[in-house]
Amino acid sequence: MMQGRDGNVILEVKNFNIDYIKKGKPPAHAVGNVSFKLHEGELLGVVGESGCGKTTLMLGITRLLPPAGRITHGKVLFKNTDWMKLSEPQMREVRWRDISFIFQGAMNALNPVKTVGDQIIEAMLLHLPISKVAAQERLIELLDMVGIGSNRKDNYPHQFSGGMRQRAMIAMALACMPSIVIADEPTTALDVMIQAQIIELLMQLRDKLQTAVMLVTHDLGVVAEMCDSVVVMYSGVVAEYANVDTIFNTPLHPYTQELLKAIPDLNRPNEKLRSIPGYPPQLDNLPKGCRFSPRCPKAIERCFLEQPETLEITPGHFTSCHLVEPK
Repeated sequence: MMQGRDGNVILEVKNFNIDYIKKGKPPAHAVGNVSFKLHEGELLGVVGESGCGKTTLMLGITRLLPPAGRITHGKVLFKNTDWMKLSEPQMREVRWRDISFIFQGAMNALNPVKTVGDQIIEAMLLHLPISKVAAQERLIELLDMVGIGSNRKDNYPHQFSGGMRQRAMIAMALACMPSIVIADEPTTALDVMIQAQIIELLMQLRDKLQTAVMLVTHDLGVVAEMCDSVVVMYSGVVAEYANVDTIFNTPLHPYTQELLKAIPDLNRPNEKLRSIPGYPPQLDNLPKGCRFSPRCPKAIERCFLEQPETLEITPGHFTSCHLVEPK
């Protein structure tokens, strides 16, 4: 794979921080100093346990956070334009045209009282200089591209299966020909066969259209199969960031190592599944040092006192761990 890293940098996230603010409570530090780059045509996996900040990060990048969410620091540079400095009307133009979302749970993301075709056309008319006739033609192309017959364009979401609704969401995400697509757990609640079809479809579309994709998932098997690069998040911070081969073959952060040990091995069917003892910390009551230190099997005294910096250990391989020094 790794085709994506040969392209130009299309999106750069720099020292990005998000807090959730609740009256009378300390702020919950949901995302802390996250940095990474996305290249043209790259498929970047963002992985970690539930609650580690993956979806919050993506919502922050697109400025779609709920009212309690606050971006406290950082930049999101798209082709050298900082999205954090745009007005809300300018940001509305960016969404769908430059970056789009495949939301988790397509049935909730689609409007139940509008036909699937009308919803896709609406996105095009809102964000593109396109006529209704041209939008209808584009709709037929999109439905064909994602494996939905054009005869289904006048169906409502409830008339589609879960897999078909997810395909419709993918068609909508591609409608305005964005440079970047965020796929947030795109196979959640689908059966295994349909999951495989959706993953295969995303890979085919990435290869055909050269759209960069950020895939938010907790499924390391999917990451190994699909992704060029991986950001491993733990409790809102980047534990490790590198190309997919490096992450799976020479992981440096103890959290990444423990995650990989938890993957079932088909060659050892009788071996007991491993898990990481304990739970991630409360975001409004973080440990003083490394956020993983209370669960880390390799923690030393320094880990409980200082939050490690994210350092480039070898070219393109970043991690935040006191046990690892740059070479």
